[in-house]
Amino acid sequence: MQFIQHAMPPEPLKLVISYSPEDAKYYTAISKQLKLLENQGLIELWSEKDVLLGADPEAEKAKAIQSAQMLLLLISIDYLISDEYLRISSNLTHLPSERVVPVLTGNCDWKVVPELTNLHMLPADNIPLSDKTDSQLYNEVIEELKKLFGKILGLLPPVPDKPFTSLPSPPHQEAGIPKMLQLKYTCNRSVQKGEFLKSTLQNRNAKIQYYYIRGLVKQSTEGLSRRFYHREIPGNPIFGNKNISPNFVYIPLVPDADPEVFKLNFLSDLCDQLKCSNQEIFFNGNISHLLNALCVRTYDVVCVGAKLKSEHWNASVPLFLDWLVTDFCNYHQPDMPVFIFFLMIDYAGDIHRQAIEDELRILKEKFLQRNITAQLLAPLDTVQKVDIEIWLESTLRQTDVANRLALLNQYFGTQTEFDMCEVEQKLEEIIRQHNSEIE
Repeated sequence: MQFIQHAMPPEPLKLVISYSPEDAKYYTAISKQLKLLENQGLIELWSEKDVLLGADPEAEKAKAIQSAQMLLLLISIDYLISDEYLRISSNLTHLPSERVVPVLTGNCDWKVVPELTNLHMLPADNIPLSDKTDSQLYNEVIEELKKLFGKILGLLPPVPDKPFTSLPSPPHQEAGIPKMLQLKYTCNRSVQKGEFLKSTLQNRNAKIQYYYIRGLVKQSTEGLSRRFYHREIPGNPIFGNKNISPNFVYIPLVPDADPEVFKLNFLSDLCDQLKCSNQEIFFNGNISHLLNALCVRTYDVVCVGAKLKSEHWNASVPLFLDWLVTDFCNYHQPDMPVFIFFLMIDYAGDIHRQAIEDELRILKEKFLQRNITAQLLAPLDTVQKVDIEIWLESTLRQTDVANRLALLNQYFGTQTEFDMCEVEQKLEEIIRQHNSEIE
């Protein structure tokens, strides 16, 4: 975006970014992108580094917020329950609503927070930055902020006055075609989706469910688990009318040779993400100690994803999974929420794949003997071109066949199968192209 030049540059816009420590990486990414504007003298971004030695950091930040011309709020469940948000929420009224910009960094039920309901959330599709790429962060957040800065500072070219006339839709598209959401996990995985739906129906009364998602590293096991969380669970006849926890727990598993250390590391990560303060969970505790956790107690469905790289698999992993299913989760109360566990395994190659598959089947049979179902979803393989064509047809059904085929050939050529990670990247480009053409 180009700003128009004035003979006398405007005073820099005073900007404060408010966030929780858990979202520091998003603060760093955004402030780094804004540094160029700061170097040009267009904005003045307050930082804790500006606090002089001996000064009270909290008092200095309060002053900066009071004098700020714009506030940027990095919204996540961690932020909304933090002391930081409690302090700043009372200051939101001293600025016009267009000068307070929330940026969604993690899944949370922000729409129930009164102070945020009248604000314009970024990204516009309400998909959090945790599910976005760096390029999407730039296009959907930084570019929008630059437009807003330019408008406030009077640096955008004026829009000429023209009498209103309704413009016809471009000839290659029909009027009323909706924008497509920016989702990385959009391609068809009909086999796994069908297995998941069947299993949830068969185990509709189970309070704890387990699903194994496995595939080569480029087949995006995490993408499928997030699709289940964002799409399949809310649309499921069992869970569709339930209150689903907005915090999708994601824990990278790093097995330790000592099984007890492995368990404690997992419990520590789980408690941190679910905001559990009950320390009894570390002393022969079970899942019941999570029921009063902030991200559990008011919800009907809680999703936990744990990801493991095959090269980290060792003898402690089967012991850990056995403990998780038969010991830690050995609890059932009619009024407790449903816990859905997704274990994602990324195979680096076929070296360990068969051995791990054999171990998982042994565990499954062992669990069945105790009336516990652990569903091994079909392994994720390469994506067939026909699946991509089906996705295009169902998603762009208001676009004519010729345009869909042109997109298919433009982005996928004559190749017949693809790694899922590659498909996700190309689908993002298609979505962006589609949305830009209808703006």
